[in-house]
Amino acid sequence: MKLPPLHLRDRWRSLWGNRRRRWLLIGGVTLGFVVMCYVGFGRTHATWTMPLQYPRSGQDADPSAFTPAATCGACHVQHYAEWLESGMGKSSELSYFLIDLYQASLDIRGAPPDDVAQCLHCHAPLAVMGPEPDLAMARDISQEGVNCDVCHTAVEAHPNDAPGMIRWDPTGPKRGPLPGSEDATIFSGGDSGIDLGTPPAVSPFHKTARSPLHESSDLCGACHMSLWPTNALPIDWTYAEWARSPWAAEGKTCQSCHMPTYEGSAAPQAPVRKNLHRHTFPGGGDVELVRSAAQLELEAQAHYAGHEVTVRVENVGAGHAFPTGNATAPVVFLELVALGADGSEVFRDRRDYRLVYVDADGDVTSDPSVAVRMLSDTTLQPREPRHERFFLAHRLGATRVEARLVYQRWSDDVVNNHAGLVREFVGRYLQQGFRVHRLIANLDKLDPSKIARVRGMEAVEVDAATAELPPPPALPPGWSN
Repeated sequence: MKLPPLHLRDRWRSLWGNRRRRWLLIGGVTLGFVVMCYVGFGRTHATWTMPLQYPRSGQDADPSAFTPAATCGACHVQHYAEWLESGMGKSSELSYFLIDLYQASLDIRGAPPDDVAQCLHCHAPLAVMGPEPDLAMARDISQEGVNCDVCHTAVEAHPNDAPGMIRWDPTGPKRGPLPGSEDATIFSGGDSGIDLGTPPAVSPFHKTARSPLHESSDLCGACHMSLWPTNALPIDWTYAEWARSPWAAEGKTCQSCHMPTYEGSAAPQAPVRKNLHRHTFPGGGDVELVRSAAQLELEAQAHYAGHEVTVRVENVGAGHAFPTGNATAPVVFLELVALGADGSEVFRDRRDYRLVYVDADGDVTSDPSVAVRMLSDTTLQPREPRHERFFLAHRLGATRVEARLVYQRWSDDVVNNHAGLVREFVGRYLQQGFRVHRLIANLDKLDPSKIARVRGMEAVEVDAATAELPPPPALPPGWSN
Protein backbone atom coordinates (compact mmCIF):
# COMPACT_ATOMS: atom_id res chain seq x y z
CA MET A 1 0.00 0.00 0.00
CA LYS A 2 1.43 3.33 -1.04
CA LEU A 3 1.18 6.15 1.49
CA PRO A 4 -0.26 9.44 0.24
CA PRO A 5 2.20 12.33 -0.04
CA LEU A 6 2.19 14.75 2.93
CA HIS A 7 3.00 17.90 0.99
CA LEU A 8 4.38 19.52 4.19
CA ARG A 9 5.80 22.51 2.38
CA ASP A 10 2.44 23.30 0.79
CA ARG A 11 0.65 22.84 4.08
CA TRP A 12 3.11 25.20 5.83
CA ARG A 13 2.64 27.82 3.12
CA SER A 14 -1.12 27.53 3.50
CA LEU A 15 -0.89 27.87 7.25
CA TRP A 16 1.56 30.77 7.25
CA GLY A 17 -0.20 32.50 4.38
CA ASN A 18 -3.39 32.86 6.40
CA ARG A 19 -3.01 35.99 8.51
CA ARG A 20 -5.26 34.78 11.33
CA ARG A 21 -3.53 31.43 11.54
CA ARG A 22 -0.12 33.12 11.40
CA TRP A 23 -0.87 35.29 14.44
CA LEU A 24 -2.36 32.34 16.29
CA LEU A 25 0.84 30.39 15.65
CA ILE A 26 3.06 33.27 16.78
CA GLY A 27 0.90 33.79 19.85
CA GLY A 28 0.99 30.10 20.73
CA VAL A 29 4.77 29.90 20.45
CA THR A 30 5.16 33.09 22.51
CA LEU A 31 2.77 31.82 25.18
CA GLY A 32 4.62 28.52 25.31
CA PHE A 33 7.93 30.33 25.75
CA VAL A 34 6.52 32.50 28.55
CA VAL A 35 5.08 29.44 30.29
CA MET A 36 8.43 27.67 30.05
CA CYS A 37 10.09 30.73 31.55
CA TYR A 38 8.21 30.06 34.76
CA VAL A 39 7.59 26.32 34.65
CA GLY A 40 10.76 24.91 33.17
CA PHE A 41 11.34 21.44 31.88
CA GLY A 42 13.55 18.54 32.77
CA ARG A 43 14.12 17.05 36.19
CA THR A 44 14.53 19.45 39.08
CA HIS A 45 16.02 18.82 42.48
CA ALA A 46 13.46 18.79 45.26
CA THR A 47 15.92 20.37 47.66
CA TRP A 48 16.20 23.52 45.54
CA THR A 49 12.84 24.86 46.62
CA MET A 50 13.01 23.41 50.12
CA PRO A 51 13.59 26.16 52.70
CA LEU A 52 16.95 25.86 54.45
CA GLN A 53 16.30 25.44 58.14
CA TYR A 54 19.15 27.11 60.02
CA PRO A 55 18.99 28.32 63.62
CA ARG A 56 18.90 32.09 63.77
CA SER A 57 20.63 34.11 66.44
CA GLY A 58 21.95 37.61 66.78
CA GLN A 59 20.01 38.90 63.82
CA ASP A 60 18.01 41.24 66.03
CA ALA A 61 21.03 43.56 66.30
CA ASP A 62 20.70 46.97 64.69
CA PRO A 63 23.20 47.25 61.79
CA SER A 64 23.33 51.03 62.21
CA ALA A 65 24.77 50.53 65.70
CA PHE A 66 27.92 48.94 64.29
CA THR A 67 30.94 51.16 63.70
CA PRO A 68 32.29 51.35 60.13
CA ALA A 69 35.77 49.89 59.81
CA ALA A 70 37.24 53.16 58.56
CA THR A 71 36.28 54.81 61.85
CA CYS A 72 38.23 52.18 63.75
CA GLY A 73 41.09 52.64 61.31
CA ALA A 74 41.50 56.29 62.28
CA CYS A 75 43.30 55.06 65.41
CA HIS A 76 44.10 51.43 64.68
CA VAL A 77 45.95 52.29 61.48
CA GLN A 78 48.05 49.14 61.22
CA HIS A 79 45.25 46.72 62.04
CA TYR A 80 42.90 48.49 59.64
CA ALA A 81 45.42 48.34 56.79
CA GLU A 82 45.96 44.61 57.43
CA TRP A 83 42.22 43.93 57.61
CA LEU A 84 41.52 45.76 54.32
CA GLU A 85 43.60 43.24 52.35
CA SER A 86 42.59 40.21 54.39
CA GLY A 87 40.04 37.50 53.74
CA MET A 88 37.84 39.09 56.41
CA GLY A 89 37.89 42.46 54.70
CA LYS A 90 37.20 40.87 51.32
CA SER A 91 34.78 38.18 52.49
CA SER A 92 31.92 39.68 50.50
CA GLU A 93 34.09 40.07 47.39
CA LEU A 94 36.55 37.23 46.94
CA SER A 95 34.40 34.42 48.23
CA TYR A 96 33.38 31.62 45.91
CA PHE A 97 29.71 31.97 46.81
CA LEU A 98 29.69 35.24 44.89
CA ILE A 99 31.94 34.02 42.10
CA ASP A 100 29.66 31.05 41.47
CA LEU A 101 26.73 33.42 41.86
CA TYR A 102 25.43 31.45 44.79
CA GLN A 103 22.86 34.08 45.50
CA ALA A 104 21.88 34.21 41.86
CA SER A 105 21.87 30.43 41.61
CA LEU A 106 19.50 30.10 44.54
CA ASP A 107 17.27 32.76 43.06
CA ILE A 108 17.30 31.05 39.66
CA ARG A 109 16.27 27.76 41.23
CA GLY A 110 13.29 29.37 42.88
CA ALA A 111 14.69 29.11 46.39
CA PRO A 112 13.00 31.17 49.12
CA PRO A 113 14.55 34.62 49.70
CA ASP A 114 15.70 33.55 53.16
CA ASP A 115 17.94 30.95 51.54
CA VAL A 116 19.69 33.64 49.55
CA ALA A 117 20.50 35.31 52.87
CA GLN A 118 22.17 32.22 54.34
CA CYS A 119 25.47 32.88 52.58
CA LEU A 120 25.52 36.41 53.92
CA HIS A 121 25.31 35.30 57.55
CA CYS A 122 29.04 34.69 57.44
CA HIS A 123 30.28 36.54 54.37
CA ALA A 124 28.45 39.81 55.06
CA PRO A 125 26.67 39.46 58.44
CA LEU A 126 25.80 43.15 58.71
CA ALA A 127 23.69 42.82 55.55
CA VAL A 128 21.26 40.40 57.20
CA MET A 129 20.83 42.12 60.54
CA GLY A 130 17.74 44.04 61.54
CA PRO A 131 14.12 43.78 60.38
CA GLU A 132 14.95 44.51 56.71
CA PRO A 133 17.88 42.43 55.38
CA ASP A 134 20.02 44.16 52.77
CA LEU A 135 20.18 41.25 50.32
CA ALA A 136 21.23 43.56 47.51
CA MET A 137 24.21 44.71 49.63
CA ALA A 138 23.25 48.33 48.95
CA ARG A 139 24.33 49.68 52.34
CA ASP A 140 27.99 50.65 52.61
CA ILE A 141 28.46 48.77 55.86
CA SER A 142 26.96 45.63 54.30
CA GLN A 143 29.86 45.60 51.84
CA GLU A 144 32.46 45.62 54.61
CA GLY A 145 32.22 41.86 54.99
CA VAL A 146 33.45 40.79 58.42
CA ASN A 147 34.44 44.20 59.72
CA CYS A 148 36.01 45.15 63.06
CA ASP A 149 32.78 45.29 65.03
CA VAL A 150 31.54 41.92 63.76
CA CYS A 151 34.31 40.33 65.81
CA HIS A 152 34.96 42.87 68.54
CA THR A 153 31.33 43.24 69.66
CA ALA A 154 30.62 39.48 69.66
CA VAL A 155 29.55 38.18 73.05
CA GLU A 156 28.50 34.61 72.18
CA ALA A 157 29.38 32.04 69.52
CA HIS A 158 28.16 28.49 68.97
CA PRO A 159 30.06 26.45 66.37
CA ASN A 160 27.85 23.61 65.25
CA ASP A 161 26.57 23.19 61.71
CA ALA A 162 24.76 26.46 60.98
CA PRO A 163 26.48 29.55 59.56
CA GLY A 164 26.97 32.64 61.68
CA MET A 165 25.67 31.50 65.06
CA ILE A 166 26.94 34.62 66.84
CA ARG A 167 25.27 37.09 69.19
CA TRP A 168 26.44 40.68 69.23
CA ASP A 169 26.25 43.68 71.56
CA PRO A 170 27.23 46.63 69.35
CA THR A 171 26.35 49.19 72.02
CA GLY A 172 28.62 47.60 74.62
CA PRO A 173 32.39 47.75 75.01
CA LYS A 174 34.79 46.61 72.33
CA ARG A 175 35.96 43.13 73.29
CA GLY A 176 39.27 41.38 72.82
CA PRO A 177 41.90 39.26 74.58
CA LEU A 178 43.40 42.13 76.63
CA PRO A 179 42.04 43.54 79.91
CA GLY A 180 40.01 46.70 79.41
CA SER A 181 38.30 49.57 81.15
CA GLU A 182 35.32 47.42 82.13
CA ASP A 183 37.38 44.72 83.88
CA ALA A 184 37.23 45.95 87.46
CA THR A 185 38.53 42.69 88.96
CA ILE A 186 41.73 42.96 86.94
CA PHE A 187 42.57 46.41 88.22
CA SER A 188 41.62 45.52 91.79
CA GLY A 189 43.88 42.48 91.78
CA GLY A 190 41.13 39.87 91.75
CA ASP A 191 41.57 36.37 90.35
CA SER A 192 41.11 37.03 86.65
CA GLY A 193 43.62 34.69 85.05
CA ILE A 194 45.40 37.71 83.53
CA ASP A 195 48.93 38.81 84.32
CA LEU A 196 48.46 42.00 86.37
CA GLY A 197 51.52 43.43 84.63
CA THR A 198 49.63 43.44 81.32
CA PRO A 199 48.82 47.04 80.42
CA PRO A 200 45.04 47.40 79.99
CA ALA A 201 43.64 48.31 76.57
CA VAL A 202 41.98 51.61 77.41
CA SER A 203 40.58 53.94 74.75
CA PRO A 204 39.34 57.53 75.06
CA PHE A 205 36.73 56.80 72.37
CA HIS A 206 35.02 53.61 73.54
CA LYS A 207 34.82 51.22 76.44
CA THR A 208 36.90 48.04 76.38
CA ALA A 209 36.58 44.63 78.00
CA ARG A 210 38.47 41.36 78.08
CA SER A 211 36.69 38.47 76.35
CA PRO A 212 37.82 34.84 76.68
CA LEU A 213 35.74 34.17 73.55
CA HIS A 214 38.29 36.09 71.50
CA GLU A 215 41.03 33.69 72.58
CA SER A 216 38.90 30.69 71.63
CA SER A 217 38.44 28.85 68.34
CA ASP A 218 34.70 28.96 69.02
CA LEU A 219 34.48 32.47 67.61
CA CYS A 220 36.04 31.30 64.33
CA GLY A 221 34.05 28.07 64.35
CA ALA A 222 30.74 29.91 64.34
CA CYS A 223 31.30 30.43 60.62
CA HIS A 224 33.95 27.89 59.71
CA MET A 225 31.63 25.01 60.55
CA SER A 226 28.50 24.61 58.47
CA LEU A 227 26.69 21.78 56.70
CA TRP A 228 24.12 21.95 53.93
CA PRO A 229 20.92 21.21 55.86
CA THR A 230 19.16 19.10 53.20
CA ASN A 231 21.95 16.53 52.94
CA ALA A 232 24.28 17.34 55.88
CA LEU A 233 27.29 17.61 53.56
CA PRO A 234 30.04 20.06 54.50
CA ILE A 235 29.96 23.59 53.23
CA ASP A 236 32.86 24.30 55.55
CA TRP A 237 33.92 22.04 58.41
CA THR A 238 37.35 23.41 59.24
CA TYR A 239 36.41 23.81 62.90
CA ALA A 240 35.43 20.13 63.19
CA GLU A 241 38.71 19.11 61.56
CA TRP A 242 40.62 21.21 64.08
CA ALA A 243 38.56 19.99 67.06
CA ARG A 244 39.55 16.36 66.46
CA SER A 245 43.19 17.16 65.68
CA PRO A 246 46.29 16.96 67.90
CA TRP A 247 46.49 20.74 67.69
CA ALA A 248 43.26 21.17 69.64
CA ALA A 249 44.44 18.65 72.26
CA GLU A 250 47.62 20.71 72.66
CA GLY A 251 45.63 23.91 73.19
CA LYS A 252 46.59 25.54 69.89
CA THR A 253 43.69 27.64 68.62
CA CYS A 254 42.85 29.06 65.21
CA GLN A 255 44.36 32.35 66.31
CA SER A 256 47.72 30.64 66.93
CA CYS A 257 48.30 30.40 63.15
CA HIS A 258 45.87 32.83 61.60
CA MET A 259 46.51 35.78 63.94
CA PRO A 260 50.28 35.63 64.62
CA THR A 261 51.65 37.95 67.28
CA TYR A 262 54.18 40.76 66.97
CA GLU A 263 55.59 43.61 69.06
CA GLY A 264 54.08 47.04 68.56
CA SER A 265 51.38 49.53 69.53
CA ALA A 266 47.73 49.05 68.64
CA ALA A 267 47.03 52.80 68.46
CA PRO A 268 48.75 56.19 68.96
CA GLN A 269 49.80 56.73 72.59
CA ALA A 270 49.11 53.04 73.33
CA PRO A 271 51.77 51.04 75.17
CA VAL A 272 54.13 48.77 73.28
CA ARG A 273 53.07 45.15 73.60
CA LYS A 274 54.85 41.96 72.65
CA ASN A 275 51.67 40.06 71.89
CA LEU A 276 49.68 42.19 69.46
CA HIS A 277 47.84 40.09 66.91
CA ARG A 278 48.13 40.54 63.17
CA HIS A 279 44.84 41.15 61.38
CA THR A 280 46.00 39.80 58.02
CA PHE A 281 44.27 36.48 58.73
CA PRO A 282 46.63 34.47 56.49
CA GLY A 283 45.02 31.40 54.98
CA GLY A 284 44.82 29.64 51.65
CA GLY A 285 45.94 32.75 49.82
CA ASP A 286 49.14 33.11 51.86
CA VAL A 287 51.97 31.40 50.01
CA GLU A 288 54.31 31.02 52.98
CA LEU A 289 51.60 29.59 55.21
CA VAL A 290 50.57 27.12 52.51
CA ARG A 291 54.15 26.01 51.98
CA SER A 292 54.52 25.28 55.68
CA ALA A 293 51.48 22.99 55.69
CA ALA A 294 52.92 19.73 54.35
CA GLN A 295 56.13 17.86 53.54
CA LEU A 296 57.22 15.14 51.12
CA GLU A 297 59.69 12.28 51.46
CA LEU A 298 60.59 10.15 48.46
CA GLU A 299 61.93 6.60 48.44
CA ALA A 300 62.53 4.22 45.52
CA GLN A 301 63.17 0.49 45.47
CA ALA A 302 64.17 -1.64 42.49
CA HIS A 303 62.57 -5.01 41.77
CA TYR A 304 63.06 -7.38 38.85
CA ALA A 305 60.03 -6.05 36.96
CA GLY A 306 60.36 -2.39 37.81
CA HIS A 307 60.64 0.28 40.47
CA GLU A 308 58.36 0.84 43.43
CA VAL A 309 58.32 4.53 44.36
CA THR A 310 56.85 5.51 47.73
CA VAL A 311 56.02 9.13 48.54
CA ARG A 312 55.35 9.96 52.17
CA VAL A 313 53.01 12.96 52.39
CA GLU A 314 52.26 14.50 55.76
CA ASN A 315 50.24 17.48 56.89
CA VAL A 316 52.72 18.86 59.42
CA GLY A 317 51.67 22.49 59.69
CA ALA A 318 47.90 22.86 59.27
CA GLY A 319 45.76 22.40 62.36
CA HIS A 320 42.95 21.11 60.14
CA ALA A 321 42.69 19.05 56.97
CA PHE A 322 44.83 20.11 54.04
CA PRO A 323 43.07 21.27 51.99
CA THR A 324 40.12 22.38 54.08
CA GLY A 325 36.76 23.62 52.87
CA ASN A 326 34.36 21.69 50.65
CA ALA A 327 34.05 20.05 47.26
CA THR A 328 33.97 23.35 45.37
CA ALA A 329 37.17 24.83 46.63
CA PRO A 330 40.83 23.94 47.25
CA VAL A 331 42.54 20.86 45.90
CA VAL A 332 45.94 19.54 46.89
CA PHE A 333 47.50 17.08 44.50
CA LEU A 334 50.65 14.99 44.43
CA GLU A 335 52.26 14.68 41.02
CA LEU A 336 54.99 12.17 40.21
CA VAL A 337 57.04 12.44 37.02
CA ALA A 338 59.65 9.91 35.90
CA LEU A 339 62.43 10.98 33.55
CA GLY A 340 64.66 8.96 31.26
CA ALA A 341 68.42 9.21 30.89
CA ASP A 342 68.03 11.98 28.30
CA GLY A 343 65.75 14.01 30.58
CA SER A 344 62.57 13.25 28.68
CA GLU A 345 59.36 12.41 30.52
CA VAL A 346 58.46 8.71 30.44
CA PHE A 347 55.77 8.50 33.15
CA ARG A 348 53.36 10.80 34.98
CA ASP A 349 50.72 10.14 37.62
CA ARG A 350 48.71 12.20 40.06
CA ARG A 351 46.83 11.74 43.36
CA ASP A 352 44.23 14.27 44.50
CA TYR A 353 43.46 15.17 48.10
CA ARG A 354 39.96 16.61 48.28
CA LEU A 355 36.31 16.01 49.07
CA VAL A 356 34.23 14.47 46.31
CA TYR A 357 30.41 14.63 46.19
CA VAL A 358 28.06 12.80 43.84
CA ASP A 359 24.51 13.58 42.78
CA ALA A 360 21.51 11.26 42.45
CA ASP A 361 22.85 9.93 39.13
CA GLY A 362 26.19 9.06 40.67
CA ASP A 363 27.97 11.86 38.80
CA VAL A 364 30.62 13.89 40.58
CA THR A 365 29.37 17.39 41.39
CA SER A 366 30.85 20.47 43.01
CA ASP A 367 27.42 21.76 43.97
CA PRO A 368 26.49 20.77 47.56
CA SER A 369 22.82 21.59 46.97
CA VAL A 370 22.39 18.76 44.45
CA ALA A 371 24.76 16.26 46.05
CA VAL A 372 23.28 13.26 47.83
CA ARG A 373 26.38 11.83 49.47
CA MET A 374 30.10 12.14 49.88
CA LEU A 375 31.96 9.75 47.62
CA SER A 376 35.33 10.18 49.28
CA ASP A 377 37.42 12.32 51.60
CA THR A 378 41.10 12.05 50.76
CA THR A 379 42.18 15.31 52.41
CA LEU A 380 45.38 15.19 54.47
CA GLN A 381 44.47 15.12 58.15
CA PRO A 382 46.79 16.79 60.70
CA ARG A 383 49.93 14.73 61.45
CA GLU A 384 48.58 11.63 59.75
CA PRO A 385 51.19 10.60 57.16
CA ARG A 386 49.96 9.21 53.86
CA HIS A 387 52.05 6.76 51.84
CA GLU A 388 51.43 6.85 48.10
CA ARG A 389 52.91 4.08 45.94
CA PHE A 390 53.73 4.27 42.24
CA PHE A 391 55.06 1.48 40.00
CA LEU A 392 57.30 2.00 36.99
CA ALA A 393 58.19 -0.85 34.66
CA HIS A 394 61.86 -1.06 33.68
CA ARG A 395 60.86 -0.95 30.01
CA LEU A 396 60.00 2.73 30.51
CA GLY A 397 63.68 3.51 30.91
CA ALA A 398 63.19 5.79 33.93
CA THR A 399 66.33 6.86 35.77
CA ARG A 400 65.00 9.63 38.02
CA VAL A 401 61.69 10.59 39.64
CA GLU A 402 60.42 13.98 40.73
CA ALA A 403 57.50 14.46 43.11
CA ARG A 404 55.77 17.70 43.92
CA LEU A 405 52.85 18.61 46.14
CA VAL A 406 50.71 21.42 44.76
CA TYR A 407 48.02 23.53 46.40
CA GLN A 408 45.41 24.80 43.96
CA ARG A 409 43.13 27.52 45.31
CA TRP A 410 40.19 26.34 43.22
CA SER A 411 39.46 22.92 41.80
CA ASP A 412 39.91 22.22 38.10
CA ASP A 413 36.14 22.35 37.73
CA VAL A 414 36.25 26.01 38.70
CA VAL A 415 39.55 27.13 37.21
CA ASN A 416 39.64 25.36 33.87
CA ASN A 417 36.18 24.06 33.14
CA HIS A 418 34.69 27.25 31.72
CA ALA A 419 32.38 25.38 29.34
CA GLY A 420 31.22 23.12 32.16
CA LEU A 421 30.31 26.07 34.34
CA VAL A 422 28.35 27.63 31.50
CA ARG A 423 26.50 24.36 30.86
CA GLU A 424 25.69 24.03 34.56
CA PHE A 425 24.48 27.61 34.74
CA VAL A 426 22.29 27.28 31.64
CA GLY A 427 21.07 23.89 32.82
CA ARG A 428 19.72 25.41 35.99
CA TYR A 429 17.66 27.81 33.91
CA LEU A 430 16.36 25.03 31.68
CA GLN A 431 15.38 22.89 34.64
CA GLN A 432 13.77 25.61 36.70
CA GLY A 433 12.48 27.61 33.78
CA PHE A 434 14.31 30.23 31.76
CA ARG A 435 13.20 32.96 34.15
CA VAL A 436 14.42 35.64 31.78
CA HIS A 437 13.54 38.38 34.24
CA ARG A 438 15.84 36.73 36.80
CA LEU A 439 18.57 36.14 34.25
CA ILE A 440 18.75 39.85 33.46
CA ALA A 441 18.72 40.81 37.14
CA ASN A 442 21.40 38.28 38.09
CA LEU A 443 23.72 39.02 35.18
CA ASP A 444 23.82 42.57 36.46
CA LYS A 445 25.58 41.24 39.58
CA LEU A 446 28.40 39.78 37.53
CA ASP A 447 31.79 41.48 37.86
CA PRO A 448 34.11 39.96 35.24
CA SER A 449 37.22 41.58 36.72
CA LYS A 450 36.42 40.13 40.14
CA ILE A 451 35.88 36.66 38.70
CA ALA A 452 39.12 36.87 36.71
CA ARG A 453 41.05 37.97 39.80
CA VAL A 454 39.82 35.13 41.95
CA ARG A 455 40.03 32.39 39.34
CA GLY A 456 43.45 33.64 38.30
CA MET A 457 45.08 32.79 41.63
CA GLU A 458 48.16 30.74 40.81
CA ALA A 459 48.80 27.29 42.21
CA VAL A 460 51.46 26.99 44.93
CA GLU A 461 54.12 24.29 45.06
CA VAL A 462 54.07 23.22 48.70
CA ASP A 463 57.03 20.85 48.63
CA ALA A 464 59.08 18.83 46.16
CA ALA A 465 61.48 15.89 46.25
CA THR A 466 63.63 14.02 43.74
CA ALA A 467 65.38 10.64 43.76
CA GLU A 468 67.65 8.73 41.45
CA LEU A 469 66.30 5.29 40.65
CA PRO A 470 68.55 2.37 41.66
CA PRO A 471 69.50 -0.23 39.02
CA PRO A 472 67.53 -3.49 38.83
CA PRO A 473 68.71 -6.18 41.27
CA ALA A 474 71.21 -8.71 39.97
CA LEU A 475 69.85 -12.14 39.22
CA PRO A 476 70.98 -14.97 41.52
CA PRO A 477 73.75 -17.17 40.11
CA GLY A 478 72.42 -19.67 37.58
CA TRP A 479 69.33 -17.63 36.74
CA SER A 480 68.67 -15.85 33.47
CA ASN A 481 65.93 -13.67 31.96
